[in-house]
Amino acid sequence: MCVKYFYNLFLFVFILNNLATAQNAKQYFYYTNKAELSIVDSNYSKAVEYYDSSSRFLTVPLAQDIYNLTLCNILLKNYDRAFEGVRFLIERGCDSTLFYKVVFDALKRQKRQFAKFMSDYPILIANYQKKIDRDVMREIDIFLDSVNNQNDYKCSEKLQFYFTAYNYLNEGTIGVNYQYGRLSVLPRFSRLIYNHYYETDLTPFLKKALEMGYLKPEVYAQWLDLEGFSYGTRFNVYEINNEIYLNKWIGMKEDIDNRRKAIGLCTLDEQAKKTIFWHCFNPHRFEFFADIDNVGSSTSLIKYCVKTPYTEKVFKSYE
Repeated sequence: MCVKYFYNLFLFVFILNNLATAQNAKQYFYYTNKAELSIVDSNYSKAVEYYDSSSRFLTVPLAQDIYNLTLCNILLKNYDRAFEGVRFLIERGCDSTLFYKVVFDALKRQKRQFAKFMSDYPILIANYQKKIDRDVMREIDIFLDSVNNQNDYKCSEKLQFYFTAYNYLNEGTIGVNYQYGRLSVLPRFSRLIYNHYYETDLTPFLKKALEMGYLKPEVYAQWLDLEGFSYGTRFNVYEINNEIYLNKWIGMKEDIDNRRKAIGLCTLDEQAKKTIFWHCFNPHRFEFFADIDNVGSSTSLIKYCVKTPYTEKVFKSYE
């Protein structure tokens, strides 16, 4: 009786803890989305407030959000906080090529702080090397080199094994996807997901990662849309009768928005706003999820953006 009681109590606490974690992640995504929409409106101080609010809900924020927060702090001349952000990013796998971007020139002009940062730089790199699992990273890189082999079932089995062993492969385990001076919103193994999603059911692992706050809902939704879920992540640009439309929604827009809301995603209209901003009005190179499925349509999108002032845009869609 006593053993059964404690087992049931443990199970109850475990379930409550999981529910609380999932709710925390959802709140985190709510505030980071608000921050991104504030960036789109050039309201960087409001964006910082939203990012600060999001930090109450995840112990370790995602690097993409710290990157955008850092840019906001640079633009607001909050240089102490901006250097804190850069240190976090270096310990997650970015490097000094961050400073090749024009927006980071303001930090280089802070002579004393920049000199201190550069003296600490080798320590920050060493901290990153200590934290990551280099064996896992090496094996993932091997799979990435052979990613064109669509039938490599060993790859999907290995992904499943790593997701089980590590509760997904988060940024703390393998670092961020940082290449050629750019921090990607997609994990470094994303191509493996695209090529091998159909070979094994990764959905439970991805859902758990989402609930733990390891995976952005935009990325989760895009991967699930490979299986036919309709989260509206396949954005296209159409030109019909000289009018530009950002997307042809698959299914009813309200239904899609309800599905998006359930996993912590912004609405389709909000995503449209961020997508157009990222492709046409992003001089400081903030990093958002802003995928356009038909790359050939980018000419129409640019035409649309040039034709109408950004603040006066009406985002159109047709069913």
